[in-house]
Amino acid sequence: MSASTSLLVFNIEGARIAVDLLHVERVVRAATLAPIPGAPDTVLGMLNLNGIPVPVVNLRKKLGFEDRELETTDEIIIFRREMALLGIVVDEVEDVVQVKDMDMTPISEDADLPHLSGAPRLNDGMVLVDSIAKLLNSKEEYQLASAIARSHH
Repeated sequence: MSASTSLLVFNIEGARIAVDLLHVERVVRAATLAPIPGAPDTVLGMLNLNGIPVPVVNLRKKLGFEDRELETTDEIIIFRREMALLGIVVDEVEDVVQVKDMDMTPISEDADLPHLSGAPRLNDGMVLVDSIAKLLNSKEEYQLASAIARSHH
């Protein structure tokens, strides 16, 4: 019996991308983001989630898609990573799917997209699985933490 993983599938510019459902806190409609002065340019701003500040990453930019303004139809997926929350803006959340771990095709480690951890084969095409832990590199993490700390003083 092989293990399976629940994936939340979403799309950006028609690309179908998935993340492990275990890391998803919730999905919310796009809202106004407060700027975070000094944050990396891959961070769009801060979302106020019922009083909890959530930095929101520009996954479009990370994946090399054309940048655009936040639209009212966009959705923000909120992830729990270690002790903090992090959001990403997506065009649309599609579905939750089960994928057998043996159907996951790993992407080579030296790929230009270090935040992609595998590409499961699904009946209707390839879906990239985004590793949330690697979404921001260490320099971006430091820059974001510093910018947030400065904004609280």
